[in-house]
Amino acid sequence: MGLSRFLIRPCVHCTNLASHVLAKSLKRMKEDMMQDHGIPIWVVETFVDSENDDPALRYTGTCFVAAGFHDVGQTTGRGRHAKTRDRTRTLKRVFLYEFNSRWRKQLGLAPVDLYPTLEIGTGLDAQSWAHQEFGGAPLGDVRRMASLIKMVTYLSRIPGDPIYANLSMDKAAIRAYYRLLDPPDPTAIRPEDLVAPHRQRTIERMRGQDRVLCLIDETKINYSRLASCDGLDTIGRNQTSSEAQGVRLHGSLPVTEKGLPLGVIRCGFQPSDPESEVWIRKKHRIPQHE
Repeated sequence: MGLSRFLIRPCVHCTNLASHVLAKSLKRMKEDMMQDHGIPIWVVETFVDSENDDPALRYTGTCFVAAGFHDVGQTTGRGRHAKTRDRTRTLKRVFLYEFNSRWRKQLGLAPVDLYPTLEIGTGLDAQSWAHQEFGGAPLGDVRRMASLIKMVTYLSRIPGDPIYANLSMDKAAIRAYYRLLDPPDPTAIRPEDLVAPHRQRTIERMRGQDRVLCLIDETKINYSRLASCDGLDTIGRNQTSSEAQGVRLHGSLPVTEKGLPLGVIRCGFQPSDPESEVWIRKKHRIPQHE
């Protein structure tokens, strides 16, 4: 589709221009393929770079969704001709446009529900809920994903308490927890990657409801006692004008009409220093009594 040349100059102002151009391009593509080759197009695939090192080159694919594309998943970062399973490229979101809704049947493929729903309570038993809500997190390594599921299970047993309050954890497990949050490569794990599977399950639960209310609020987390944290915001001042340092956490909690929470749809924060990492890492490591 010539996406590398899909450039809209700043001087051009037109409502819905991107999706309008995409729609016209798709129509012309279908007509040209049939006229020149006598072959019908059933489906078109494209992708957007969602994990570029340069924030200006990260895209969400909004115009594709507006033009009728389906967001069907994410690449693994291996590249088309990769010889190993190692991740060497940035992750990309894959989008499909259906010219014919029966294209899978015409190609002899099994049907797939692009917008699955999930009943409230399904898979949330004590044995499998952590795997359902966090399994498949795009952390670049299956060992990290397994560690995430294990740590979430431990933390659920001690809500509100630090990880070392769980007496069933040994020192090795506690150190693994801190390594997960503070990897050698700062870009290896992002907050949005950690909660990506839970966000998807939340959306699936939302689809099963006739009406959903999204509660949006800000929570201030005070890290003033942790002197070695980097990139914190000023979240308040006391009577002596002493500043409290921490994080402003913006969350979106979808609930049913009766107030039953369905999960967390968004949980984001941004430090005041643009040069700081979004994922704030504690440098104090493990307390001595551990």
